[in-house]
Amino acid sequence: MFSLMVVLFLVVFEGVYEGLADRGLKGIGGVIEFTYRIGVLFMVVSWSCGGSWVGETCGWVNMMVGYVLLRYAVFDAVYNVSCGNPVFFVGSTKYYDRAWRWFFDKTKFPDSTFLLWTKGLCLLIGLSLLLNWV
Repeated sequence: MFSLMVVLFLVVFEGVYEGLADRGLKGIGGVIEFTYRIGVLFMVVSWSCGGSWVGETCGWVNMMVGYVLLRYAVFDAVYNVSCGNPVFFVGSTKYYDRAWRWFFDKTKFPDSTFLLWTKGLCLLIGLSLLLNWV
């Protein structure tokens, strides 16, 4: 029964967010995609911890925080280069992009410099957590 629930979760959520994105509803599709990815992350971490979320030996907090930090540090750069955009390009379609654009408009921070420093810092901290250097 558990296997069926996992497979249905993976298939349904992926279909919903891709379908919404194809209909032009990229904002809500992004929210559902985020939920999908968090669910997959919980499954992977749970599996690597032997199904147990209790105890210090598993290190699930390090894995979760490390994943979030590395995704922030790496994903946009890889995505932007793959699309032919500048490395620190901030789009306008997803809620995440709109939040960054609002932040940069309000603070007048140079976006590429700010993103370089925050993503670099998150990369180092995320690697440290995932490699158990902390």
